[in-house]
Amino acid sequence: MKDSAPSIATVDGGTNHFHGNPPTLQNSAPAVHPPRTSLLLSRSRLRRSPGFAAFCAAGLALAACKADTRPGTVAGDAYIVTESGQEVNMAGLPVGLVPETEQLDSLLRTLCPRGANPAQPVDSAAQARAWQGRARLLGGRAAKRASTDAAAHFRLDGVAPGKYRVWADTTYGGTHWTWLAPVTVAAGDTAKVALSNANPDESPFRCRD
Repeated sequence: MKDSAPSIATVDGGTNHFHGNPPTLQNSAPAVHPPRTSLLLSRSRLRRSPGFAAFCAAGLALAACKADTRPGTVAGDAYIVTESGQEVNMAGLPVGLVPETEQLDSLLRTLCPRGANPAQPVDSAAQARAWQGRARLLGGRAAKRASTDAAAHFRLDGVAPGKYRVWADTTYGGTHWTWLAPVTVAAGDTAKVALSNANPDESPFRCRD
C-alpha cells in the first residue's frame, strides 16, 4: 500500500489546484481590538478624573501612615531658677507622658477647689484634695513614666507618634510647681522639652472666676 502524496497547492493563472485532499479551512471570528488611540484617551481621562486623584492620594496617605508607625522619643530636663538667680536641677522628679485629648482640660476643671464660702479663700484641705485629684487623673492617663536622673535629664522611649502633655509636679521652697507642657512626637524622631520657669502650668485646675 502506497502512502498518499502530500497535498500541494499550485497556482496557475490565478486558480489554485490541489493535489490530494484540499486543506480544511476553519472558520473563526477575527479578534476585535479597540483602537490604540481610544485606550490612550481613556487612560488620560482616568488620570484627570477626581476619583483617580482621590484614589492616588488615599494610596499615598496609606503608605505614609504605614511609614509613620515607628516609635519616637521624648527627652528633656527639669529645672527652676530662683529669685536670686540660682538654677536648681529637679533631680528625681517623676515625669509622665499624657496623650492629648479634647476632654483633658474639662476634666481638670472639675477638680477646681471650692470653699464653703465663695467669698473666702479656699482652705488648705480643699487645695490638697484638688492636687490629689489631679495626680489621680493624670497618673491614670499617663502612657509613659520616667524620673529625672542626677543631672535632671529624663527620657521616654517607645512613644507612638502623636500629641502629648509632659506632666510633672513637685514642691520647692514651699512653692508648688507643676507642668503640663504640650509636645508632638513624630515617627522615629526625638522631641525635646524643658520643664522650667518658662512653661509651668499656671492654671492646674482650670478654674474660672
